[in-house]
Amino acid sequence: TTTTTTTTTTTAGISSSAATASSSDSKNPSLPAGADSAKGVADNPSAAGGDDTKKKEAETGAKPPPKVYQANVDWGFIKMLNLLENNVRPWVTKRVKKFLGVEEKELINFVIKQLQNRANPAVLEQEMEIAFGKKESRKFTSDLWKELVSYSAGVNKYK
Repeated sequence: TTTTTTTTTTTAGISSSAATASSSDSKNPSLPAGADSAKGVADNPSAAGGDDTKKKEAETGAKPPPKVYQANVDWGFIKMLNLLENNVRPWVTKRVKKFLGVEEKELINFVIKQLQNRANPAVLEQEMEIAFGKKESRKFTSDLWKELVSYSAGVNKYK
């Protein structure tokens, strides 16, 4: 006699199926050639997707955040010199106009407000996807963070 059980596991939107079988016969015709019926998802992590980051990126289309997001931004220095209004606002205005074709004041004010509140760049990127789409949002936010980091590097000139 042969008993076959199929289990479907869904984790974070990624589905995988695994078949386990128990049989009094050593060969199970329902399994692919060379498959070991004793191995299930628990014994074979690749059957459930494993921890392979590149594989997950390929399946979900998600990429890890840019390294610049981990860089230190000296918010005190930026605030002291009013760089958000004097330097960052014109930069954001120019970029928004480039991406959208118009100077969208509400969006510009939103970005500046997020920066005043020291927003997490990954969260800001996600918020900007509504206006720019995924690819352009990543470019905009990583370029913005590079600007902030470069202004922060200027603090060394005043020490």
